[in-house]
Amino acid sequence: MVTIKEEYNPLEYILLGLIFLFIIACLLTPLVLSSSTFFPFIVGKAVVSRISIELAFAFWLILAYKFPQYRPKHSLIIYAFIIWIFITVITAITGVSIQRSLWSSIERMQGIIDLIHWFIFVLILVSIFKTGTNYKENWIISKKPLNNVQDISKIFNWRILISINAAVSLFMALMSIDLYYSLDKFFTYQSFNYLDESRRIIGTLGNPTFVGAYMLVNIFLVAGLFFQSIVDQKYLEKNIQLNLSRLSKTKRKNKDIVRPNFLLLRSFWIISLIFNFWVLILTETRGAIFVGLPVGITIILIGTFLWHKHRGTILINISKILLFLIVILAIALIFARDSEAFNYLAKSNDLINRVKNVNLDDPSIKGRISSHAAGFRAVLDRPIFGYGPENYIVAWGQNYTFDRESYEVYDQAHNKILEEMSTKGVLGLLSYTVLWVLMFLAVYNKTKNKENREQLFNLFLLGALGSYFAQNIFLFDTPSTVLQFSLLVALVIYVDDGFTIRNGDFKKLFSIKYIDVLIAKLKLKSNKLGIINLDRMFMLLTCLFCVLIIIVGIWINSKIYFSTKLLLDAHSIEPKWEEKISKYEDSINMFPPLANYPRKFSFHQIEKNLINMSQTDFNLVMNYVDREANKLLQSEPMNWAIFGDLTRLYREALRVDLRYEKNYYQFYNLSSDIAPSTLKIKYIMYIECKNSNSSTDSCKNIVKEIESFNN
Repeated sequence: MVTIKEEYNPLEYILLGLIFLFIIACLLTPLVLSSSTFFPFIVGKAVVSRISIELAFAFWLILAYKFPQYRPKHSLIIYAFIIWIFITVITAITGVSIQRSLWSSIERMQGIIDLIHWFIFVLILVSIFKTGTNYKENWIISKKPLNNVQDISKIFNWRILISINAAVSLFMALMSIDLYYSLDKFFTYQSFNYLDESRRIIGTLGNPTFVGAYMLVNIFLVAGLFFQSIVDQKYLEKNIQLNLSRLSKTKRKNKDIVRPNFLLLRSFWIISLIFNFWVLILTETRGAIFVGLPVGITIILIGTFLWHKHRGTILINISKILLFLIVILAIALIFARDSEAFNYLAKSNDLINRVKNVNLDDPSIKGRISSHAAGFRAVLDRPIFGYGPENYIVAWGQNYTFDRESYEVYDQAHNKILEEMSTKGVLGLLSYTVLWVLMFLAVYNKTKNKENREQLFNLFLLGALGSYFAQNIFLFDTPSTVLQFSLLVALVIYVDDGFTIRNGDFKKLFSIKYIDVLIAKLKLKSNKLGIINLDRMFMLLTCLFCVLIIIVGIWINSKIYFSTKLLLDAHSIEPKWEEKISKYEDSINMFPPLANYPRKFSFHQIEKNLINMSQTDFNLVMNYVDREANKLLQSEPMNWAIFGDLTRLYREALRVDLRYEKNYYQFYNLSSDIAPSTLKIKYIMYIECKNSNSSTDSCKNIVKEIESFNN
């Protein structure tokens, strides 16, 4: 815990202030909407969050070097996170495309680079936020320490961070409700005007399921703060009475008493809870509402019944009643969906109607089942290392079995467990599972401890973990939801007591203190020899490294941003193909690791217009296609979806120039070899069979399948 010190180094204040500023900027990223780029709900959030983390990291490195108390403690959870990242890197190397594993795509903006950023974010949080959510006793009496220095733990307190995160969610909730009900009263900013009205709330995240997951975490954390404050108030009132008697002896006045403003804070938390829950319901997200929320509430009720030190007869009975109601509601949802009463409710309520339609005939359910079946077959195909992070589209395409009832293409598993298992193999799933088990155990051990002042908040934190994990079985991570995951990880590391390896030699090998001893010895020897001031040299090297991080980070992220902006500009240009191709090339060359989506998009646009082009434009665009197709083969040699686009494009080119027959069959064979059962590739094979008048058994089967599908 951070303690009151007699004096603070001004550098410490400045660095902490800058880090705190960039942490807040990262928390604000769910509100970012980059309407000037492709995928405005994703790109802007990822770019801003990465720049914020990189800037915070640079200043934190200087802070941690200069002031050792701001270095992260030993924690099994941190080590588990590092192992998860390490295995992710190994599976990327052995996977089908290391480029996609590192950078993902501009449509998702995940990958190893993004995961490392969020790990750094966790390290920064656990290093500077060293005070829990409860109110410390020494905050009640205003003190006058030497030099009038205040206790900075009042600022770097988890309650402050969670409340800022809740304020962001509240703002999003108000904006979403304003848009949902077409009020147009409060939010008239141009960026928000990009949002479309929808039957389900999409907020600034672009998808109701993401909004549901985001609101769900905030609901549990804010509720934990609210109920923790009730416990704290009772505790502190007793403390105030004791301190009043001490004040009378020291002749200090009652005005020295400083009470926390519980009314103001609770009002904010209640308002946040109401609007977050309101928006959660309006998202109509079945995974968050009917899985994540009940799981979290059930954990809290069971924990209250078993461990809560303030429980009494009334509280125990309430817990029992609520648990009983949850069981009854679950049974009703399962067995009463065909009743007249349920049908009546379904007609007047969209959420109830979505629940009623949960069956094997639901297209969404069919798609998920089909996708999951392909994912499990992918696990059997590559059980140890998987297909590589962010390569689920290849895993799905290679193992998909044609189903005329389900034909959506899946580039994500929509199931975090299956995603880990199919893209990172058993090793990846094991490392991810260990991380979650350690997190649950850490909070569980604290929650059942009745002497812990923050027991009640820890119980809600346990509920938040359970709810997030449960709903993520039906979802995948995005820049905004992974932000909430990172907050949860950091909170758990704080709650955990930490872990110090007790074996002497092993401890010396990894201990930061041991490194400090080595540096101290080097400094002593250099001072004796009069060679150089090592302290200044190390500080200078640290600062130079941090400057390099800032420059490289801003340079890379600005290139990503402008690459997607150029792609959108190319899309908006009228069909002047010389200008369009120039914009496409600029977008690709601006940041090559994320160039394959611009390539895919440009191929699709060219295919639609190729047959009507002039000969000059035709030659221009086909030269571009030939160049970029070869680059695509090098970066993602198994991306059957883009190979399919190229097959269709070259088929159109054949209608103008027979020279492209070789290119056509090259990509036709690639796509049909990798993902022959997907509907996209079957259509290509169907057209090939019809054009060639082939009478082979495979062609007959394809023609039969597609024509029966069309009928």
